[in-house]
Amino acid sequence: MTSLIVATALAMNSHVMQQNDPPTVSLKLKSEQGVSGGPVAGVIILTFADGLHGYQNPPSQDYQIPVSVSSGSTNVQVVQVHYPAGEPHKVGGETEESFTYSGVVEIPVLLKVVGKAGENSLSVKVRYQQCTNTMCFAPTSISANAKFKVKPSPKGWNTVARAAFWAKAQAGQN
Repeated sequence: MTSLIVATALAMNSHVMQQNDPPTVSLKLKSEQGVSGGPVAGVIILTFADGLHGYQNPPSQDYQIPVSVSSGSTNVQVVQVHYPAGEPHKVGGETEESFTYSGVVEIPVLLKVVGKAGENSLSVKVRYQQCTNTMCFAPTSISANAKFKVKPSPKGWNTVARAAFWAKAQAGQN
């Protein structure tokens, strides 16, 4: 009888461990080059394994830990993040549906590159708490990197030119 209990516990534990496969993440940039101090648009592609989800940002409930994006290196700043709306999901023990991300989630971002001229590797960090329908795992982070060539600032690159360039980028025109 004891061996049956141990075998059942081990099987359940291995099932739980398999359930906590980390999501995959990648950073796709709209352009592979730009000027230091200038904007670069991109999209973070976050993919959760079947049966797993993360909470949307902003979360449905105050205690939920949402997916969040931040800089993962000193040569890039996250300026804007457009978190998509999650899908309604009934989570075990909850009386109300929560909005979650599952499967493939695309998160548009606007970054400011502050690297030196030449080849750079830009890094963003995605923080998440992954859950099944019945339990959540400890929050953690995963990083995504993309190659980016920083060009010297063009002649006449001043405060006004930089502001106009940023205004166009924030409006989605760059």
